[in-house]
Amino acid sequence: MQTTTFLIGLTLPIAISTAMAMYLRPILKSVLIELCGTEDRAEFWIRCSFLLSMLGGLIPVLAFIPTSMNEPLLDITRHVLMWSLVGAFVAVAWISRAVWKCVTPAAAPRAETWGTGEPA
Repeated sequence: MQTTTFLIGLTLPIAISTAMAMYLRPILKSVLIELCGTEDRAEFWIRCSFLLSMLGGLIPVLAFIPTSMNEPLLDITRHVLMWSLVGAFVAVAWISRAVWKCVTPAAAPRAETWGTGEPA
């Protein structure tokens, strides 16, 4: 049971982080190429973000996984899934915030409009 718990604690966060990275990679790459100037620089930050999301999912699971052998496997899996998602969410939010800070100054200011579509 202890080996099964540990393997679940490693497998779920890695699978969730990999799925998220594969989903975000295409759009993140195009944004980072624009911000960084070259594909190599963008690739560096993509890999850093992947590692951050991987560790963001693994660390809470390894820190808070139930150690009691009396808990059913389903409860342990639920705990692992919850902490994996919390960690991955925090990591993606942190990455998104960092990218957002770089993107917003580059965006052109928009004129405020009132119902007519005309600038105020």
